[in-house]
Amino acid sequence: MRRWLFVCFLLLAIPAWAADYLPDGGVDRSAFVRFADFGTPNDYNPQLDVYFPPAPENYFLWGDRDANQFIRYEKPDRFYWVTQPRQPASFTNARVLSSFYSAKVRIRVLPTPAAGAVIAVRYKDNLLQPTSLEVLGKNDEFQLLGRFGGQFDHQWKVAKFPFDTRRGKDDKGTYVIRIGRGDYGDLRGDLPIDWVGLAMKDFNAPPSTPGFWPAKLPSKFADLGRTQEYIPGAGPKFLAGILVKGMRKDSWHYYAQNHVNALIFQGWETAWRRLWEGYSDGLYNDRIRYGFPDWNEACAENKLLCTSQFFTDTRSYWIERQYHGEEAALDTMYEIMKFNKNAAGNLCWYLKDEADHNDPTWGSPPEFVLQLYNLQKKADPDRAAAVLFQGWRPGGFAMYDGAFDIAAFDVYPLGSGRQVTEISERIERMRSEVGPTKALWAVVEAHEGEHVKKFGRQLTQAEVLAQGYLCLAHDIQGVFYYIDNEAAYIDVDKMPGPWAGMKQFFAETNGPGGLAGWFIPGPQTVARTGFENNAVDADSDAIHFVYKRKPTGEHLLLAVNTRNVEKEGVTFAIKDLPAGATVKVLFENRSLPAGGGKLIDSFPAFGRHVYVW
Repeated sequence: MRRWLFVCFLLLAIPAWAADYLPDGGVDRSAFVRFADFGTPNDYNPQLDVYFPPAPENYFLWGDRDANQFIRYEKPDRFYWVTQPRQPASFTNARVLSSFYSAKVRIRVLPTPAAGAVIAVRYKDNLLQPTSLEVLGKNDEFQLLGRFGGQFDHQWKVAKFPFDTRRGKDDKGTYVIRIGRGDYGDLRGDLPIDWVGLAMKDFNAPPSTPGFWPAKLPSKFADLGRTQEYIPGAGPKFLAGILVKGMRKDSWHYYAQNHVNALIFQGWETAWRRLWEGYSDGLYNDRIRYGFPDWNEACAENKLLCTSQFFTDTRSYWIERQYHGEEAALDTMYEIMKFNKNAAGNLCWYLKDEADHNDPTWGSPPEFVLQLYNLQKKADPDRAAAVLFQGWRPGGFAMYDGAFDIAAFDVYPLGSGRQVTEISERIERMRSEVGPTKALWAVVEAHEGEHVKKFGRQLTQAEVLAQGYLCLAHDIQGVFYYIDNEAAYIDVDKMPGPWAGMKQFFAETNGPGGLAGWFIPGPQTVARTGFENNAVDADSDAIHFVYKRKPTGEHLLLAVNTRNVEKEGVTFAIKDLPAGATVKVLFENRSLPAGGGKLIDSFPAFGRHVYVW
């Protein structure tokens, strides 16, 4: 028997008084001369009076490649985005505009001009800031009709815009409306659109209606960004580890010996076994299964903290094909978390990978991730919840507010020839959007198989090390190196440069005399790159740094060269550097004199230095 009613209870379902939504929110369709109820396979049909023009004119709408897919259905207590509910007519259905982009709507022109016409849009306010609605004018430029949304209160609302049709261009028999200004515009948050209509005059809009947005359950990790205590009672911990596709039988012990203290496994095994079964050839005979509880036990034995992504379980393909619906997927994940409650080796529950992915088959809407978060808090409240993002779109982290205790991102610029500072930009965006209460992790590149295949080289030791140090220079709380060999495991001796860089980073953070103690609660961050201050200044913008002070009076300045060229004679002006102090350079067996509140040093390409006094 399906356990959907039980899951609904766990999701804080709306009380029994909640009813089905009124069709179209209760609006009188007779008020309109042009109208489209979006959220159907006809959304892109140019034969209709109102429609979304298909690609390439529109792009990055959920379902723009297949109009039958990614239609949202919701009631106050139910939500579907992959499969269709049994009685879809009792749900509000919508087509969703992707955050950061814009979307055009075409409306069949009126036979006679109407100076007092009104364009109306019914939408769910998942917007972090107001967005614009424009019409294509006779001069072929878009003219602003008004702005709407931005309360992020998840209400279904109707926005109305006066429209003198004489100002609109007849473009192939239609008026062209654009939601969101510019191709990379002002849309912050995915925007569900229920309907769009054109009325000859003003009309009475229905009142706003609460949309589906589960109330967040309390978390024991509400201040994890300040405590960094992932296991209750275990004390704070800085995490330096690996995100890996697979593991050898003895890999846990080997990584632990080399000062790794955390592992993330990519993939899931409870409902999907084909990835692991594919490694049955002779090369992988020494593998062991690491689905729950196997890898958990191996991690605990080696004093590692580990987590596995719900990598397949939260992707639309697997929800549809493996689970045959959202209810079964949520139910299964709840049972997994409940069964493994308080497992010794389990660092956290990694609920979603790249939640904000442009490809909707990969990403998931916030409403789905929020349900999973609440299930996790019911099933295993003594573990934190993590969600990872691509994070390149403004608002990408904030639109999932309430669905995680740990925010993470992945970005791999060096292997494809881009600037390493994409990492630091992503860290600062993440910090600004989620605030100080969330733990912040970065996943950076060690060996990305597709990059190696395409560009014909592995990263060097210096490139790998620089990424980790750049994360430290921006006060991150967890650094994970991504190891991938095109969906397969790769042994460390097959990637000598990347492994040398990782090994050095792990030793210099978690090894004896390492830096981890500077990146847990206690030491104060006085200054860092990207954080306005008058305490430290570097005369080269290639150098990123963080300056910390312990209550005992010890100081640390960590700096990294973000360029692949040597930087000679870099000068740090440090306000409280004692005159005549001797500054020790960690890991290099040398010291520097301090004169006039300044330190002067040279940095090799992608080099790093750590100064203490």
